[in-house]
Amino acid sequence: MVKIQDIDDTKNMTFTLNDSFTAYWKKARESGIKCREEENGRVVLRDHNKIFPFSMIEQIHQRYQAQEMVYEVQVWDYEVIEKMSFIILGEE
Repeated sequence: MVKIQDIDDTKNMTFTLNDSFTAYWKKARESGIKCREEENGRVVLRDHNKIFPFSMIEQIHQRYQAQEMVYEVQVWDYEVIEKMSFIILGEE
């Protein structure tokens, strides 16, 4: 994990809500793709099926702060990762 304020350049970073499987599950089902499991009762949020620029993470976090939300971050430029200093911020 890294501190957000320690990331110099976020223009090549995106994120989805929860994990990417949840983010695209509804769209895949609607397209006729058989998913690995049906998962009745899966909650699909209005912002699932969307990829956000990392610069919007605080705005989206405010929108969903009442829920236990996790984010999956995608880094599209390996040099961004190489320049980060990784710090363990906490343990689960």
